[in-house]
Amino acid sequence: MEAPIIPICKRLIFASVLSIAAAAPAQADAARRTDPVADYMQARVADADGDVATAIAGYARALAARPGDATVALRAYRQALAAGDIPLATRAAAVLREAFDRAAQLEAAMPHTTRVDRARFFPAPV
Repeated sequence: MEAPIIPICKRLIFASVLSIAAAAPAQADAARRTDPVADYMQARVADADGDVATAIAGYARALAARPGDATVALRAYRQALAAGDIPLATRAAAVLREAFDRAAQLEAAMPHTTRVDRARFFPAPV
């Protein structure tokens, strides 16, 4: 005959395993939804496949998560203009304008640099 504590422990262990198994997929979904790199990559793939709606949504999420990223803003701007999404194009243009202003200020502060030097500091967007 089992001691009275053993059935209670079995139930607790069973309940723990069930709760962990139920929580794992939800955490994975939450992580996928909040990863700006995953959003950006999903948007790039959708852009290449011609899936405009998915690309716009991915670029919008990536730009919202990384509002100062000029690379994301450039892709979002191009796709938003092509799709006619004026609010996204406006937000992306503001980011690009700010990035251009920062680059112009830095270039003005370093007039002695060459084009090659500037290319190292400001790589072309992918």
